Amino acid sequence: MDKKEENKNYSWQTLQIYWRQAWRYPILLLGIIFSLLAVLIIDAVFPIYLKDLLNLLSSGEDKNIVFQEALAIIFVLGCFIFGRWVLWRVNDLSFIFFLIKSLRDLSNDCFNTLHRHSFSYFNNNFTGTLVKRVNWFTQGFESVIDRLLYRVLSFPVYLAIVVYVLSGISWHLSVGVVIWVVVFLLVNFIFVFFKYPYDLARNEAESEQTALLADTITNNSSVKLFNGYWPEVHNFDRASSLVARCRRNSWLIGTGFDLFQGFLASVLEVGIFYFSVVLWKQGTFSIGDFVLIQAYLLKIMDEIWGFGRIIRQVYEAVSDANEMTETFLTSFEIEDVSGAKELKVSEGRITYEDVSFCYINNCNVFKDLDFEISPGEKLAFIGSSGAGKSTLIKLLLRMHNLSSGRILIDGQDVSQVTQESLWSNVSLVPQDPIL
Repeated sequence: MDKKEENKNYSWQTLQIYWRQAWRYPILLLGIIFSLLAVLIIDAVFPIYLKDLLNLLSSGEDKNIVFQEALAIIFVLGCFIFGRWVLWRVNDLSFIFFLIKSLRDLSNDCFNTLHRHSFSYFNNNFTGTLVKRVNWFTQGFESVIDRLLYRVLSFPVYLAIVVYVLSGISWHLSVGVVIWVVVFLLVNFIFVFFKYPYDLARNEAESEQTALLADTITNNSSVKLFNGYWPEVHNFDRASSLVARCRRNSWLIGTGFDLFQGFLASVLEVGIFYFSVVLWKQGTFSIGDFVLIQAYLLKIMDEIWGFGRIIRQVYEAVSDANEMTETFLTSFEIEDVSGAKELKVSEGRITYEDVSFCYINNCNVFKDLDFEISPGEKLAFIGSSGAGKSTLIKLLLRMHNLSSGRILIDGQDVSQVTQESLWSNVSLVPQDPIL
C-alpha cells in the first residue's frame, strides 16, 4: 500500500462518529453537561465569598458584628460545598451509565462492520491488527469524551466567569489574562498540528509490530518446523526498533513543549503578582482580593497547563482510532443487491455459466468456465497447488465476485440472493484446522 495512503487522516470523520454516538443518549449527556456547568459556577463564585470573609475578618470592626456576618458567609460557603458534592455525584452516575452504553454501542458497531467486510479484507489484514483497531477505537471514545467534557468544555466556561469577576477589580487585569490565554492556546494548537504526523507514525509502527506478533504466534508451528526462528527474531527486532524511534520522536517533542509551556505559565504568575502589588499600592486592592486572585490563578494554571496536554491527548486518541475509522469508511466489497431474495434449494443443481475470475487485473484464474453438478452427484476437483480448486468453491459461496458469468443453484444466480441464505444452504468443511 502506498505510504501516503496509509497516513491518510480520518480525524474529522472519527470525531463525527463519536459525536453521533454521544447524542444517542441526550438525557444522560445533558445531565453530565448541566451538572458540570453548575459545579464550574460554584468553583468560580466560591472564592468571591472567601474574599469577603477575609476582608471582613481583617476589617478591624467590632468582633461581635464581624462574627455574625462571618457566620452568614460561612453558611453560604457550606451550601456551596455540599451542593458541589451532590452535583458531582449526579455527574459521576450520569457519566458512568453514558459511558457503559456508548462503549457497548461502539463495540457492536465495530463488530458488525468488520463482519460485513469480505473474505479478502480479512485475508489482507492481520487478526491482531483488526483486534487492536476495535480496542483503540472504543478506548479513543472514552478518552476523547472524558477530556472534551471535563477539560475542553469546562475551561472556557470557568475562564469566562473569572474574566467577568476580574473586570470588576481591574479591566487591565482581565484583559491581560485573556491575552495570555489566547497566546497560550494558539501555541498549543500549532504544536498539536506539528506533532500529529509523529503520532500517526507511532500508531502505524505499533500496528505493524502488533500484526507481526499476532502472525508469528498464530504460525508458531511453521516458524519452528521451517527454521524460521531467527528470521522472525530479526523481523520483530526491526519492528520494535521502528516503534522505539517513533515513540522517541513523539515523546521528546511533547517534553520539549512542556518546558516552553512552563515558561509561559511562569510569566503569567509573576505578571499577575506584580500587577496586584501595583493595585495594592494604589489602594484599590485588598487582602481578600489577593486571595481571590491567587485562587483564580491556581485554577487557571491547573486548567491551562492541562489544557495543552489534553488537546494533545485528544489528538493522540483520535489518531489511534484512525485505522478503525478507515474500516468504517471502506466500502464493502461484497454486498447483497437491492431486493435480494432468499435462496430456495429444491434439488441442489449447481451450474457454472461462462465463469471468469481473476484475483489481479489481467491475470485470469478461470476464463469462460462451464460445467454442471447434478443433484446428488459427487465430484472431485484434482489439480496442482494453486490451480484454483479452492477458488471454485469460494466463488460458489460468493467469497469473491465474478469477473463475468454466473453461478446458479437450482436456476438462482448466487449473486442475486442474500448471502446469509446462500451460506445457510451450502455446507463447507475447509482445509483450515479450525472449525
